[in-house]
Amino acid sequence: MMHCLIMVVLLASCAYVSAFSKPVIFIALTRIKNMNKQLSNNLLMDNMKIKKCSITCLELPCIECVTNAAAANQLKTAVRSQDAVLLTSPKAAKILVEHCDHADLSRLKLVSLGKGTSAVLLRAGLVPTFESTAPSATGLAASLPADYKQLRMLYPASALADSVLQTQLCARGFNRITRLDVYSTGNPVWSKSQKLLAESADCITFTSPSTVAGWVANSGDTTLPCFVIGEKTRAAAEKHGFTSIIHTQMNFNSGTKTDVIGQMSQRVHNWIARTNI
Repeated sequence: MMHCLIMVVLLASCAYVSAFSKPVIFIALTRIKNMNKQLSNNLLMDNMKIKKCSITCLELPCIECVTNAAAANQLKTAVRSQDAVLLTSPKAAKILVEHCDHADLSRLKLVSLGKGTSAVLLRAGLVPTFESTAPSATGLAASLPADYKQLRMLYPASALADSVLQTQLCARGFNRITRLDVYSTGNPVWSKSQKLLAESADCITFTSPSTVAGWVANSGDTTLPCFVIGEKTRAAAEKHGFTSIIHTQMNFNSGTKTDVIGQMSQRVHNWIARTNI
């Protein structure tokens, strides 16, 4: 009850201030809790360039990531019997680095999907031996060099990931792949105060299909303009009934986190500049 009262006071205060100054645009940020800071900073940093309104960012996490502890713990011994590791997400790379000895990983060939995944490895002092710049598992499967065919490859994956990578690699003759589902994603259930906060949003940012599903499950409002990253997220927004969709073709596999977030931020500011407030 106290949280709801605080939210009401906050929103009322913003509305009161805007009545005597600039109107306020409320932007919902939907990534994992505490992972929205960079986008928020970008939006607020450029806020001074926008003379027609002010920006307030609302952190409303629509996705949560859960590590499969048992599978993650298996990684440490599993990598010792492998020649290479296939990494298709920053999260998979992070779990690998956290649960395995650096010495074991440094002797392996590390295959990375996208700059975001490679960045996690590089921060840990590990250099990818192959990085696919194609923004999908299909692109990685098509571009992996043939000299990897005889290698034993470990594939730490999300439990929700489909079998496209394995199937298409198998079709090319890569038959020594062991998959280990080390994490999964889900949609958190919002509190009453979060649902109240969501009602004030003027637009939404989505970074994955799961964030779209989480918003719809908690809010149900598909009438708001939304800004999405990548084709898969755009398709998910359309599937759930959103009609005002502004999307960036770049995603976390095809560009760095800084580039992707920067592009989304620019899309938001362009929209605000065109919008009648």
